Parts: sequence; structure tokens; C-alpha cells
Amino acid sequence: VYLKLLYRNHIFSKWYQKKEIEKTLEIIEDRCNRKVLSWRDHGYRHNRLTYRILADKGVKVVSNDVTPRKVIPQYICDKLISLPINVIPDHEHVYHGRRTKKFVDKYPWRGDAFSNESYSIESWAALALEQTQNIVSQGAIATLLIHPACMFLADGFQTFEYICKCLSNYSSHFCSEIPDEMKRRRIGAS
Repeated sequence: VYLKLLYRNHIFSKWYQKKEIEKTLEIIEDRCNRKVLSWRDHGYRHNRLTYRILADKGVKVVSNDVTPRKVIPQYICDKLISLPINVIPDHEHVYHGRRTKKFVDKYPWRGDAFSNESYSIESWAALALEQTQNIVSQGAIATLLIHPACMFLADGFQTFEYICKCLSNYSSHFCSEIPDEMKRRRIGAS
């Protein structure tokens, strides 16, 4: 309670973020026996301190920027790269689980940089694949955010399998490979 009063929103205090980031990195690295090089905040929630802490901990790539207007990664601070989510995300736009058309009509939301529209899984997939094709045809990097829970709840992974089949026609990269890909393409500073 005191932290909330002191920082208005305690999750954004440097102390709290550092503690939570360190704990998360430790758990992932311990379980996976690999160094964490990429990061996405839950709900894209971050502030300027978040990126400084992540860079200090050796993270190289973050992916919190949800926008169709950015089609290439860019350096944002301390050699930390922002890999924008530039294809319409599923969680906010696909009907799944209790997020039905009736629910969305009853509880409308402001939307994101893409829209405030919601879609059937099939319509969303068609739109996401069209956006992917448009981005790749520009020689840029398309970044899709697809949640397993959304795919399972929407149709038991049927559309996800279709998307994977379609995406197999493109080259792909792990987020941890983005710094090298940027160097190869001569994007940004090194």
C-alpha cells in the first residue's frame, strides 16, 4: 500500500521492476539453461526504467510496441532493440473463450493502433497473413504475436496450423537473432 502511494503505481518503481525482472530471468535461465536475450512485458506494460533494467541484465530485444506503422526493428537505448508487433495481435482481436461477440459488444474497448475491431479466428488469420505478406514484400520484418491459449480456445489450433503452414514459405528468425539480422541488413547502429 505504501509503495502504491509512493510511486502511484508500484509496479513501475525501479526497485520493484528490478526485483521482478531479476526473479523472472533467474527462473527462465535456470529452467531452460539458456541466457534470456529477448523480452515482452505482459500487456506491453513498461516505462523508461524497464528498458534500462533489461539492458543492464543483458537483454538485447524487446517487443512491446504494437503498431502497423513500424516494419523494421530499431535501437531504443543502450543497444536494446525494439522489435515492433506490426501484424494485428490475436488476443485483443480474436473471439476466444469468454471473449465472444456478445461479450465484446457489451464491454467495448478503445482498441489499439490496429483498430478496435474483433474477428472470428478465420477472419483474423486472413488479415494477419495479408499484413504479413505486405510487410515482407517491402523487405521488412513481420512480427506476429500469437497466443497458444487464444488459438486453442478459438478452434483447437486448426487455424494456427494453417497459419504455420502459410508462414513456412517465409524465412523466420528467433528474437535473439534480430541483432545479427539488423547488422546483416545494415539497420541502425551497431
